[in-house]
Amino acid sequence: MKKFASFVIAAASMMAAASGASAGSWTTGTYELKGPLVLNQSITLNCNPTKFGLNASSTSSGSVTSVDWSSSCNGTLTPGAVSWVATPISATSASIKLYVTTSLGYCDGTVTGVWNNSAQTLTFPSGTTVPGRVFGISVPCSITGTLTATPVAPTTGPITLS
Repeated sequence: MKKFASFVIAAASMMAAASGASAGSWTTGTYELKGPLVLNQSITLNCNPTKFGLNASSTSSGSVTSVDWSSSCNGTLTPGAVSWVATPISATSASIKLYVTTSLGYCDGTVTGVWNNSAQTLTFPSGTTVPGRVFGISVPCSITGTLTATPVAPTTGPITLS
């Protein structure tokens, strides 16, 4: 469960950071991303709801400022010391660089999701993974689900990727 929990945090990373230069941009502001996520790293955790705080501090980058998941995942995931960076990639995708630890292992990498401007959603389709390790063995962390973005005061408008 804790292995999988590591992935939940990875999911939290979902509004992600891509390594290298980004061609995308987004509107700046503070947002909450909330919705169900299914995380797996040898066991499956259904985390509903999962909430992440996102500070889109510039048009080309931002940070995940908080992670809050349902009681089914609470206590099993711990964000690592590495800052989670969120990056718009294009009008239809964003990534998050995350690091999450559990008592059994960790997840460390960039997770990329599909963004929908009109629905204000970030979706991690089946097959979305980041590298991970359990007891020293390579075990990828997978995440699926959809998070919906809403502005947090003083931000009043939607987040728009371009």
